[in-house]
Amino acid sequence: MTAFGFCANGIAVPLWMRLVWRLYPGRALPAVVKKIALDQAFYAPFMMLTILGYTTVMKEIKNNSNNNSTSKSNNSISAGKLLDQYKKEVSSKGLDIWMTDCTVWPPLSLFMFLYVPKNLMITYINCITVCWNAFLSYTSWS
Repeated sequence: MTAFGFCANGIAVPLWMRLVWRLYPGRALPAVVKKIALDQAFYAPFMMLTILGYTTVMKEIKNNSNNNSTSKSNNSISAGKLLDQYKKEVSSKGLDIWMTDCTVWPPLSLFMFLYVPKNLMITYINCITVCWNAFLSYTSWS
């Protein structure tokens, strides 16, 4: 999860924020609402699907290593098995994660886009993301 968080927050968030500000510059309410809508329509589902994919792969690696350490059989990880497991994860957890995202992030983003200086937005997001990632970790690994 640390590696995922580093890539998502260290790389994707700054690039995403730059794009959002380029598409809808300023702090006027119509621009802010568009930024939030764009975030919820594209970035949130993308990140939800990505985190579920990441945890699906990590779970399979963990299960495979546990099976190999307790038996002599060679349990390889197949793409078909991963895809099936991923589909199950998305169908069972995806909507709940996205709905929670839709209740948590829009008010926090509204505050950020209206009041947080642009040079502190990534720090603001990262502070909130500590708690958000704990929720994602708990939800995606359960």
